[in-house]
Amino acid sequence: MIAESEGVVGRLVCDALTIYWLILLAYVVLGWLQVAGLRRPYDGPGRVVFDVLDRLVLPVVRPLDRMIPPARFGGVGISWGVLIAFVIVVVLQRAFC
Repeated sequence: MIAESEGVVGRLVCDALTIYWLILLAYVVLGWLQVAGLRRPYDGPGRVVFDVLDRLVLPVVRPLDRMIPPARFGGVGISWGVLIAFVIVVVLQRAFC
């Protein structure tokens, strides 16, 4: 909505929010794969992917996890911070795109 009247800047904000949404999704999928038994690589391109995702997602998710600790279900913890980050991104997309 706002992006339509703002032009290029609005489009950049919308694109950045979409890209961050995809980054969050990749982070969650890799987290599920780790629960299923995938190990983090020690080196190579796989390690780079994990490291880049950590650097992009954890600065946003850590403060949210401090406010709302992960829920524990047996040996598995569900991070509410990632879910809240998804909600924030979607709300911002609805407001600006």
